[in-house]
Amino acid sequence: MSPVITTEQLSLRPFRIEDAQRVSKHAGRPAIARMVQNVPCPYPQLAVEGWIMLHDSLRRRSQAFPFAVATDADGLVGAAGLHRTRGGWILGYWIGEPWQGRGYASEAAGALRDFAAGQLNLPVIGAEWFEDNPASGRVLEKAGFTPTGKTAERFSLGRRARARSVEMEWRSGAAH
Repeated sequence: MSPVITTEQLSLRPFRIEDAQRVSKHAGRPAIARMVQNVPCPYPQLAVEGWIMLHDSLRRRSQAFPFAVATDADGLVGAAGLHRTRGGWILGYWIGEPWQGRGYASEAAGALRDFAAGQLNLPVIGAEWFEDNPASGRVLEKAGFTPTGKTAERFSLGRRARARSVEMEWRSGAAH
């Protein structure tokens, strides 16, 4: 079980099966799914339920730490997580369209950065954003990530195509 991380505006908590309908509705929208790598468009509720059921196993094996991003007033507004890759750990997130522009993504990214450094003892965390989503780059900068100078072509399920992404990283002890 993942801990609950509380910030000024947010609660980052484990997903519950009853979150599936809301994740399907908001993450599966074209404007969101296009900007992340692993969310199809549309995102059927049954597929979301299967994804949520995998979470305990992923956490136990230290492969991923997915969190529902929620507010007291609105409930689930997005998702954020840390995912192990061959090259290290990657931070990812999305915030539903009705809640964008409120600082939730930056706050969630910063909270996960602190969780990764403090609870998982990770000295480096990677992140990527698609070039046509510069707002995501600003979110990562606010959370202390810096550009690596590298770009890559990544497949996006929501786009059903590859798109250029910009790589960033956070390093423990680096000036923020």
